[in-house]
Amino acid sequence: ADVTLPQGTCVCGYAKGTFHSAEEGDKSVMYSFNGPDNLVFYNKQLMPLREAIVSAVSEAQPPAAGEAVDLQDTLLGHTVLVLGPDQVEIVPEENFTARYFVPDDVPFDDLGIISFGMYANDLAWMGPATTSEAYAERSASHNVLQLVWRMAWDTD
Repeated sequence: ADVTLPQGTCVCGYAKGTFHSAEEGDKSVMYSFNGPDNLVFYNKQLMPLREAIVSAVSEAQPPAAGEAVDLQDTLLGHTVLVLGPDQVEIVPEENFTARYFVPDDVPFDDLGIISFGMYANDLAWMGPATTSEAYAERSASHNVLQLVWRMAWDTD
């Protein structure tokens, strides 16, 4: 039977893991946001990162019009400035070195919905691509999943 899922449906988790200064193995992914419109999961909802940050700090005093608020340590490895309602600037910190998420090793027989994502993509791999452009083209047409970070307050 055919099943159609609405865009933005969470299908599986990637895995539990830790951040490292270098990639390890073939399942490491780079952790970096290049702007406030990157999609993230926050409070079990898919939303732009800007909305997640605004939502997370909504109980704090909102900035006055035109006044920037530096949210030091709000987003791991990034500088976040809230310039006003729905106006957020996000810049990767150059001195942040733990930029790679390395998933914990999960034996294939122990996979579940939380860790299946690290094995679920790269349908574009049909043997080595001759160029990075050829691989990117295959990836865009064959891969069906997109990595989306889940955001939460660090309780440690």
